[in-house]
Amino acid sequence: MVQDEASPGRTSVVQRLVPQNARGDAVLGLIVVLLSLVAAWRVSPWLDEVATAHVVSYSSHDMALMWQGIPTLPIGSDMVHAAYYKVVHWWVDLVGITPFTLRLPSVIAAGVGTMAMAGVGRRLVGRRGQLAYAAAYGLLPRTLLMAIEARPYAMSSMFAALALLLVVVYRRRPSWLRWVGLVLAIAAAMLVHLYAALPMAGLVAAA
Repeated sequence: MVQDEASPGRTSVVQRLVPQNARGDAVLGLIVVLLSLVAAWRVSPWLDEVATAHVVSYSSHDMALMWQGIPTLPIGSDMVHAAYYKVVHWWVDLVGITPFTLRLPSVIAAGVGTMAMAGVGRRLVGRRGQLAYAAAYGLLPRTLLMAIEARPYAMSSMFAALALLLVVVYRRRPSWLRWVGLVLAIAAAMLVHLYAALPMAGLVAAA
């Protein structure tokens, strides 16, 4: 108790900025979004993002034909990323297509994933878990790279983090609505990137 009273100023500042609640989780997610936005303006040296821009520029009809393997259309876009391409296709129809707008869904996904992981840590460990889980997820170089790529990895990772959060929440207070949310999160993670089926199978087994 003496130690807590000796440094109330330091703890209160941190608690005001990042409280130990859902609002604090959201602040940690926002920090990752801001860090990702700094790099989201640069030109990518990778050709993968060119593939995303190329595919999402097709009409919905031509995208469907491509996935059916029609030989008169370019080959190379398999069903692994089909749902992601469709989401980004709708997104660029709404906001226009630029390098920044292509990356913005991934930036947002990294922030939401960080927020979900902060919520997991807060529920399992407390204050230290909230900060440690958010940092381990959101500040790893690989996460930040996913956040600034117009590819499905950040979005799939976000749904996986949401699924983990729903497992923790459901375990403490089961409800059919949370169970449905867990099923939808798992399905979304795999639809955005089919290879996510492997970690999702592990999550289901652990749950």
